[in-house]
Amino acid sequence: MRIKFIRNFLLMIMALYSQHAILNAQAVQTKEPNYRDPVLDRQANIIAEVKAKPEATQGTYYIDTEWHTGNIYLKSGDTLRNYPLKYDIDKNLIEINTPQNVKVLHGDKAVAFEWNTGTSTATFINGEYYKVDGTRLVGFFQVLVVGNFQLLSKTMLEVKKADYNVALDVGSRADKILKKERLFIARDKQLYEIKGKDDLTPFGDKAAAVKSYAKENKLKPNKREDAMKLVLYSNTI
Repeated sequence: MRIKFIRNFLLMIMALYSQHAILNAQAVQTKEPNYRDPVLDRQANIIAEVKAKPEATQGTYYIDTEWHTGNIYLKSGDTLRNYPLKYDIDKNLIEINTPQNVKVLHGDKAVAFEWNTGTSTATFINGEYYKVDGTRLVGFFQVLVVGNFQLLSKTMLEVKKADYNVALDVGSRADKILKKERLFIARDKQLYEIKGKDDLTPFGDKAAAVKSYAKENKLKPNKREDAMKLVLYSNTI
């Protein structure tokens, strides 16, 4: 199963590289920003500055606060390999821990990136290659299942403002960063969000068969592990 996932993922990346190359050939050339530290192994525009987040904030803007060794697949066709990585959801920045210092790469320079969590490989793909109701989402989706039906996950941020009341001495003194996972099924580059425990409409003409399978196995499509089983099943029928 893991080998099949890797093969399908690499085929997907190759297709996106080809798509991006065609779009570049058709686009009007624009001047690149003059970054202060523009290269990492002369392969990409990298900025050597990571701004600190406000101290009076609880929570994190990162998908994972730990550094994980991984690879970045650039739109140029190059690959940055075996660097410790983190991803800032709020700024859409991939942080790269180099021997010199921490550098950051803007997400719009990458097709995808992946890292090793210690027990598995997490893969993230640029959302600009997909549409939701005709609109592209900024940032990266984690690829959970590949195939004719893909299952993607996007971590969304919400900042809950401080609501401390001095007179009553209640509430929070700090802003809180809340994270929520949204699950999407991708078909032909269109994303369909799973919006509830019984929502099987994203499966299209396979919804009836998937519904029977879900009922038989007591699976809920809005739960990650259950959704993965349902999408894997949908790709076999």
